[in-house]
Amino acid sequence: MICIAYSESDPVSRHAAEFVIKEYGFDEEEGRRLQDNVELLRVEGSLINAEAIDKKHFKAILFMSKHHSAAGINSFTAHSLGNWTAKAEFGGMPRALSKSSPLLMLACMSNLDSNAPTETNKVYEATHHGPLLDTPCTFIEFGGSEAAMEEHASAETLGRAAVESVRAIADETQELSHVVIGLGGNHYPLKFTKLALEKGYAFGHIMPSHSFIKDGNIWDTSMIEEAIARSDKETEFAVIDWKSFGSEQRKAVLNKLEELGIDYERV
Repeated sequence: MICIAYSESDPVSRHAAEFVIKEYGFDEEEGRRLQDNVELLRVEGSLINAEAIDKKHFKAILFMSKHHSAAGINSFTAHSLGNWTAKAEFGGMPRALSKSSPLLMLACMSNLDSNAPTETNKVYEATHHGPLLDTPCTFIEFGGSEAAMEEHASAETLGRAAVESVRAIADETQELSHVVIGLGGNHYPLKFTKLALEKGYAFGHIMPSHSFIKDGNIWDTSMIEEAIARSDKETEFAVIDWKSFGSEQRKAVLNKLEELGIDYERV
């Protein structure tokens, strides 16, 4: 069973769930809303603190959520979960990643690209925030201005993309070319998004260049190993946003990949 999770306290999440129930006929059975191999689950409180959902032992979890945009730019996004550094300000634990689902995240981005208006941004985000889960999971989000997040049309687009994405995973129809991790770039890795949409690269965790920090005089690259380990699919290679790293930082990344026996592709 795959889960689509939502929260009543999140307007985008709530509107998306209302649309999914109405449009796809999720039937209520003994307090659960089910259709085929998918359960629509209401989470109490904030989605970023929903660690208890791990106990339900789903095959995968897709969280429908609002997206916070400091610039107020309307965007549809998808991302894996976790915290790269000692800071865990928005759920999860410091220096700990949830298990990623590269195929589910690729399905989300593909379906957002197909369903969302062409004038609205569709982009991956780097891995960030909680909850910390052992179940493979992904967030699919819409956000922008406060007014936009109260609109039903965008939430309906989000709900449709969510259902189509989990169905692709449940039916094993999602196509891909490579399972990879992304290293470098900023919080919105446009180069990685393009590779996903145009070439079918299924990204698990995406670690932005600003999350590589120094431990004393040494660049800390230990979380690369965590990104590879915390995936429900074996990582084939890393994709590096080459120019986003300084020379010393890049050298440390390449040394770590060589140590792990992981090849790389530069973009």
